[in-house]
Amino acid sequence: MSSENLKIQLEHEIYDVALPIYKKYLKRVLVGFSSVHNYILINQILENLVIPDECFSWCARYRNVSVSNIKLLIGRKLELDELVKSIVNCSEISDCSSTRSSKINNIVNSLPLHLKIYITNLLNCATDIESAYKDIRYVISEGICESAEYANVNSLQIFINLWAYWQGRRYRRCNMCICTGRHSFGGRQNYGYKFL
Repeated sequence: MSSENLKIQLEHEIYDVALPIYKKYLKRVLVGFSSVHNYILINQILENLVIPDECFSWCARYRNVSVSNIKLLIGRKLELDELVKSIVNCSEISDCSSTRSSKINNIVNSLPLHLKIYITNLLNCATDIESAYKDIRYVISEGICESAEYANVNSLQIFINLWAYWQGRRYRRCNMCICTGRHSFGGRQNYGYKFL
């Protein structure tokens, strides 16, 4: 094995080992009470980790999650959305396939390690990135549904306000959850939110 391949393998192994540790501490501070120390710690973790969508699930389940933490996650998610969009745009150019691959490789190679691994995995596991990747609108609507499922009024209101702000439109109650359709918990119909 060449030294370059060995370096890449070691980087991947270090990333794989570090990921559960990062997630553990990220989860702890995201669902804990806000403080300046936590805010700094969250930022340090987020600088070295692609935000997993499950973070929004943690926020939906825990009752002491703060608005600032969810907004912080959304900011990072938007950055990731832009990166994925640039990859998708490269995939859609009308040039020959070698030109497309070259442009995508240039983008991927210029990324920090954690983003490079994330995007490489996304490219390897999905023929259509757009169908495999959930953008911010899907994640927020999923957060709304999970908050409703766990009867977490606090995060439900936060996600609703963010969605209303995001869409710039009013919302109304209805019997269809915007992310995954109807939810039925314990034999009872729960109500999600439909945005107009």
